[in-house]
Amino acid sequence: MSYKPVHPLLAYLAPIRPGHRFAGHFRLNDIQGEHDAVLQLTDERKGKVFAIHVQPADRKGGALIRTPRLKLAWPNPYPPDRETERLVRVIGRILEQNLVSTSEAEFQALFTQSPGPSELVPVPAEQVMELLVGLECSSNCLFCSDRPDTRPGPEKAHLLDVLQKGYEQGFRGLEFGGLEPTSRRDLHDLIAAARSIGFKSIQVISNGERLADSGYLRELFDAGLSMLVLSIHAADEATETTLTRCPGLFAKKQQALKNLQELLGSRAAQRQTGRFFRSNTVLARPNLEGLQTLIDWLDTYEPSALFLHYPWINGQAQRHFAEIVPSYADVEIALGPLKARLNDENGRLSVLNLPPCIGRAFASRQITHKNILVNSESRMNSSSDEICTDPMDSSLTHAEPCRRCQAVVTCPGISRHYLSRYGADDLRPF
Repeated sequence: MSYKPVHPLLAYLAPIRPGHRFAGHFRLNDIQGEHDAVLQLTDERKGKVFAIHVQPADRKGGALIRTPRLKLAWPNPYPPDRETERLVRVIGRILEQNLVSTSEAEFQALFTQSPGPSELVPVPAEQVMELLVGLECSSNCLFCSDRPDTRPGPEKAHLLDVLQKGYEQGFRGLEFGGLEPTSRRDLHDLIAAARSIGFKSIQVISNGERLADSGYLRELFDAGLSMLVLSIHAADEATETTLTRCPGLFAKKQQALKNLQELLGSRAAQRQTGRFFRSNTVLARPNLEGLQTLIDWLDTYEPSALFLHYPWINGQAQRHFAEIVPSYADVEIALGPLKARLNDENGRLSVLNLPPCIGRAFASRQITHKNILVNSESRMNSSSDEICTDPMDSSLTHAEPCRRCQAVVTCPGISRHYLSRYGADDLRPF
């Protein structure tokens, strides 16, 4: 993640949110400007980046679309096609509807004031790389794509060289991955090196065991960490232990949450400092019943975001399918009480990896690949430093109902393992 000022008009674009796909294959990247609003968007199907200028209707100059209070202009060096023009009309209607209750003074202030405090805006996915630093882990989660491996990870000197190569290839966001990055004693050195090289956003995903040590946690952020992602899957010890197969870890996660809140403060404080933490929860059969309790509990620690992941069905999750992988119908039931929060414009609670025909009710995003820069031999049987696009689930396919779905072009598909177990009855084509 990178951290930029948020334009005040963003609040009136709901349900459109930065980094979230909408209207099939478009994504809002950013909003800039102090005396107007410049929406920067990507057409993911065509790979094109374009802009839309939004101003009060009484400003001078031409417009592609006009509404009673706004004009939307097309500043790009090529004309819009019919689909993009329709998109501009939709954005105009959304803004006009959401602004209807604002006074004239409030409306004009949107285009005359400077943006507010720092906020969380995603670095484009194509600019984020994952650096695999080893496969050691104290957990042995039933849903993990890998099994823990005690063999040492790559040498520090090698990783430093790879960081430099990644930056030179255009990556600006960095995720330290593997299984448990904090298993490395030199992690803080690697973070500091990445920051000095120029990475804007540096993230570590952790099971929380070492984060129970407040001094260690502070050391990571002092080295230049931007975001700490704590994996936590239940609000009770029994369920967490069932999923992670690591007795005693739940108490350390509780302490990690306390340490994170004490160090980073409230959400507002995190926005001001550009140092964040969020939670990461895998949706699994054992934790669906207590999902709302978990979210309510986590929210008391004020993470900047809470992510719910439908599992990728490979590795451990494939081997333990019957114990772990829920049906889409069961997930919809569990998410029902959280629907308003999932669709709230502040975007703190998000669900990932549901197909569009299921996830449309919850503004779900899909992550199908990662840019892997270093692959340990035990995982990829390769020590190459070449960038590779690592599929999160290699079993994706389209079932028979998908053939008549309007979202089939952008939907990555459904796991064959899911279809063989649950069939396609839960799918509802657009």
